[in-house]
Amino acid sequence: MPSTPAVNIPSSHLRHLAVLLFATLLLAGCAAPNPAAIFYPPPPDLPRLQFLKSFSGVADLQSNILKKALSEDAFVFKKAYGVAFYKDKLYVVDSRLKGYAVVDLSNNKITFISNDPEKRNSHFQHPFNIAIASDGTKYISDIAQKRVLAYSADDHYLRSYRFGKESGPLGVAVMNNKLYVTDVKKHSLSIIDIESGETLGQIGEKEKLYWPTTLAIGPDHSIYVTDTGHFSVYKFTSAGKFVKEYGSIGDSVGNFSRPKGIAITRDNYIYVIDSAFENVQMFNQEGRPLLYFSQGGNRSEDLALPAGIAISYELAPLFQKYAADGFKIDHIVAVTSQSGPSKINIYGYGKQEGADYSKYEKK
Repeated sequence: MPSTPAVNIPSSHLRHLAVLLFATLLLAGCAAPNPAAIFYPPPPDLPRLQFLKSFSGVADLQSNILKKALSEDAFVFKKAYGVAFYKDKLYVVDSRLKGYAVVDLSNNKITFISNDPEKRNSHFQHPFNIAIASDGTKYISDIAQKRVLAYSADDHYLRSYRFGKESGPLGVAVMNNKLYVTDVKKHSLSIIDIESGETLGQIGEKEKLYWPTTLAIGPDHSIYVTDTGHFSVYKFTSAGKFVKEYGSIGDSVGNFSRPKGIAITRDNYIYVIDSAFENVQMFNQEGRPLLYFSQGGNRSEDLALPAGIAISYELAPLFQKYAADGFKIDHIVAVTSQSGPSKINIYGYGKQEGADYSKYEKK
């Protein structure tokens, strides 16, 4: 009698089958209790921020255990850096994977863009930061290419803004028809006309920028620049006139060691990442620190070499389901980590219903 040939089943399929079996058994049992809410500041102070969710890939976005099991071999971030919201999506630059991810938070999908196969100059070498214009055009800095690459709203390569051989384009922001780019090698900030590519002005000599890293545009069109080398944040007018300096070197609240990402709220509050402290601080316009949140570690809510930060008011309702009972979210904050178990953390800023926050607001 002939022997039955052996059937080789790939290990990944076996793993999925095992997980599916486990999921079936789990679904037949009781659901696990929800974890305790993580607030900043912690009790007994009234909460202002809550850690909502973290993810490092497609599988982490799935709440259904079956979908999670089937997604475990899908996209995973390696070194998340620059981040920006646009409408209902989150865009994250991965400097190690050499491109940017389009995270569809409504449908729990991630699409990765590494180049446009139809355009020869569309590839990335070492991308860092991203800014998105009102029409959806993405501007991604690439320090190795010494360029800022522009991609359309539907993720097709458009053009590049080239810098000199001794340049190091790193931070990028866009406002109206102007592109703002920091240069860590020339210790300056360039203002570029988007249509012509012409340099309209440069900031740096009088302000003595040393290692300008990341940019943010405020609601009044002010420009905020984190200077990692000077342990500070600089504020300029849209025309490039110096306004104010925030922070200094130190290890206390309000000080910096390695400031990186920055974001500004509608109310002109300033979020600043410190990659060395592995936390985020929040300041008012006078430079007074209001709170700080997160820390380094291996828990899902922790940060590991954080770099980028972005704010969304439009997606706050989508994340309200993760908030504790009675905590109403005003906006969400996305923070990227270059290392650690969680590459993107989502926090919600808001207030507890029925609580009296007046004593904080008067300070």
